[in-house]
Amino acid sequence: MSHTRLLQFIDSLQETAVDACYKTWIQKKNYRDTGLEITARVLDENWWKKAGELQKLCEPTVSLLRLMDAGGTSRAIGKVYFKMFENV
Repeated sequence: MSHTRLLQFIDSLQETAVDACYKTWIQKKNYRDTGLEITARVLDENWWKKAGELQKLCEPTVSLLRLMDAGGTSRAIGKVYFKMFENV
């Protein structure tokens, strides 16, 4: 699922943020402010925790949007009603 993709790559993103090539890149004037902000967020465990909480909060809405996007409207309405009563 694409909305969880960021969370799947925590380790890779953190490794990139401490990579020598990346550190050299963010020293360039045009990238410095953005690069330092990205580095701070990627290495901040609390930020990842909040990102995970946000993903969980958005999951029902994203699932509903995907359900509505799949196929014609008349078929999707039936699926929505089914999902509404599935957890009751």
